[in-house]
Amino acid sequence: MAILSIYLTMIFSNKQLIGSVVLFILFMTRETTIFLGITVLIISFIYNRRNQLVFTSIAMTLGLSGVMMLNKFSGSNIWGLSETLYLLFKIPYATLRNLAGINLVTNVVTFCEPVWKINLPQSLQFGGINTVGICRWEPEQILSTISFSLIEFGIGPTILMAYFKKCRSSLADKDDWLKVAFFYGLIIFLVSYIISIDKARVIGYGWPLYWLAIPVLLTLEKSYEINLIAKPLIIINVVVTWVGAVIIQSNEILSLHNNILMLELLAITLCLTMHLAAWKTLHKSRFLFPGRK
Repeated sequence: MAILSIYLTMIFSNKQLIGSVVLFILFMTRETTIFLGITVLIISFIYNRRNQLVFTSIAMTLGLSGVMMLNKFSGSNIWGLSETLYLLFKIPYATLRNLAGINLVTNVVTFCEPVWKINLPQSLQFGGINTVGICRWEPEQILSTISFSLIEFGIGPTILMAYFKKCRSSLADKDDWLKVAFFYGLIIFLVSYIISIDKARVIGYGWPLYWLAIPVLLTLEKSYEINLIAKPLIIINVVVTWVGAVIIQSNEILSLHNNILMLELLAITLCLTMHLAAWKTLHKSRFLFPGRK
């Protein structure tokens, strides 16, 4: 969070050289920086920020080269795959686990007893992988994905849905750092469940959208309507973030492992109710919905 904050500050201060150095450091610390780099490149191209485009391109090239070199010697790629295949195969693996509750195992790494497995033909064998299997279906993984989406940033996603059409048009004349914070955070929030099984960590990288972009955009509007709905939205947000999180964490605190599905469903039901209450509160605002009376 700290390094990304520094990078956004460099964009705000128009210090492209220092910003490119910080971006390179970000590439060394997290794999999702590729989405940050792409976001900055697109914004730089659309708004004709030539220096920023050049410095970002250099930082991305050096950063990606450094990451691939480090991965090659780190020993994390125990499957013997090329770096490109290693990164590509993470997508179906994470997607199946997070969105379908399906865990894939191979002959290289087996963390469960597969209920089904197949020996791959020679033409489909990559690196040291010659057998692929599927473990017992885990519906709790799907529920965990849903609950994380509803809890991690409170009612932020609901505010985003209500405000998206209006803020998309208002972003055009805003500073580049705000555009980067908005679109990078949005991309991470949308793709986090298909690029990593570490849901809590990766979805958290979308914080610039909910903790910076949306609050700043709403503040800049200076609307009386926003002031009227601020208090109930804050209360609803507290309920979602704290009560929902407590229900989920009680699984660890009270060792209620046999009731994880029940706890997840309880948290989802509570949070969906609060998100619906937030949507109705937002829908009363003539600022977001001018046609309302």
